[in-house]
Amino acid sequence: MNLIFALNPDASKIGLLYDQGQDSSATAIAAAKAHLDELGIEYVERTGTTTDEVMLAADALIADGVDAVFTPQDNTVMTAELSIYEKFAAAGIPQFTGADSFALNGAFLGYGVDYANLGVETADMVADILINGADTATTPVKTLDNGTATVNTEICAELGLDFAEVEASSPPLHQRERDHHRRELRRCSGLRLEQWISPRCSPLVRRRLSWGLTCSLTALALYLSYSMLNVCDMSTDGCFTLGAAVGAIVALAGHPWLSLGAAMAAGVCSGFIVALLQTRMGVNSLLAGIIVNTALYSINIAVMGGSSLLNLNKADTVYTAAKAALADTAFAGSYKLVVSGAAVILALILLTLFLRTRLGLAIRATGDNPIMVRSSSINPAFTTTVGLCVANSLTALSGCLMAQAQKAVDINLGTGMVTIALASLLIGSTVMGARRRIQARGRRGARRCHLPPCVHRCTAAEHARVHAQACLLGDSCACDIHPVSAPADAAAQAAHGEKERRAHAEDIPYIQDLQSRHGQREKGADRPLAPSRPR
Repeated sequence: MNLIFALNPDASKIGLLYDQGQDSSATAIAAAKAHLDELGIEYVERTGTTTDEVMLAADALIADGVDAVFTPQDNTVMTAELSIYEKFAAAGIPQFTGADSFALNGAFLGYGVDYANLGVETADMVADILINGADTATTPVKTLDNGTATVNTEICAELGLDFAEVEASSPPLHQRERDHHRRELRRCSGLRLEQWISPRCSPLVRRRLSWGLTCSLTALALYLSYSMLNVCDMSTDGCFTLGAAVGAIVALAGHPWLSLGAAMAAGVCSGFIVALLQTRMGVNSLLAGIIVNTALYSINIAVMGGSSLLNLNKADTVYTAAKAALADTAFAGSYKLVVSGAAVILALILLTLFLRTRLGLAIRATGDNPIMVRSSSINPAFTTTVGLCVANSLTALSGCLMAQAQKAVDINLGTGMVTIALASLLIGSTVMGARRRIQARGRRGARRCHLPPCVHRCTAAEHARVHAQACLLGDSCACDIHPVSAPADAAAQAAHGEKERRAHAEDIPYIQDLQSRHGQREKGADRPLAPSRPR
């Protein structure tokens, strides 16, 4: 706390960022609040128990307009540090932390124990016990009252501060206490960055929109697998992290654009395994997703080189390339939103075009009526496999973009993504469904599609699912199906009725044959349902 006011004596509002579930933070935060109350300084508390919550807490502190942020030795914030340090630097807010490891990951300053002295003192205690025979029960506990301040020079320069002045403002503790009242500090003109052209809350809105667009790719993937294929794929969490890990490894190798394709290829492999368990081994779709999701945890650890965290701070990503390309344009401050929006639009266009192909129509039909698909000589196992591969490739792409946006990959990055995507999908379906009902009520009339009477009777049949044959003609159009109207005069009506009766008499054997063939299939026949006469 003293380092904050040594650097900025005019600081009037301090942000406290920590995880309230961490015991190591409770004592330090209580002492910090007591010290600030004694000085009469306003403070704002923001907490988070996960990386996403810490990111939201950091955004809230920026919106609160704090002059500095203090974080104690907190493991949760440490995990999320790679995702939040850029936000504080861009807002011109220095972050003071309770360990030097924070500064290595992007915080402005980390003040912690001098581990060299700690090692010397520990070795002396061990030697005294093992060599001199000191009693461990009576060995006094030593507390080190000295520490080491580590400053991240890159963040210092980005904040507009001079490292020499920062070093001069933080002399040893005894000298600072002696000279505190007679030392004057000159504030650097670049302490705060220029004010945003748009309202202050707009960066927060842009970041949330970018995050939402990135996650919408996962929702789009679940729309394909859950809504179209009628398959509940529970491997989404693991596949999301797999895409992030593979993309991070390729980006660290110096290929940021190739990382997108590599992540999608990894997602295709994950979807293929899920489909293989379902279609070839007969495993329930829910259980198959759980099995793959569990296995992907170990696979992701192996991809990340045995580490649970990857740092992309020094790596080139698609976002850094977009930032450089849009540096002199009106979108310079929204480069992440531009990249995420472009990815979503491109994915929507390609997926729409794919679903309009013969294979795409077969995938859509597989989820609606697999019996009809099988009767049309289409292998539903193949269409399910292709659909799951495409869906998981979108999920992996979403994870890759998320990792490069926050410049870090955590092994738990994908936790809860299936819940978020399913909630988005259900909310969107409900909203769009209500909208369609309202539009349908507002129509003055429905379009009519006039089909031959035999087709109309086939669609009205209630046995053997004969209506599936007519759905190939009329299922894709939102219209009412009616038979062809009869002529007005009596003679023509009689002739038309006789013609209809003859047509109906000719159709009865055909329909009965279809019903008998369908009954044989339900009893175990494996051959496809074929018509008895040419159509």
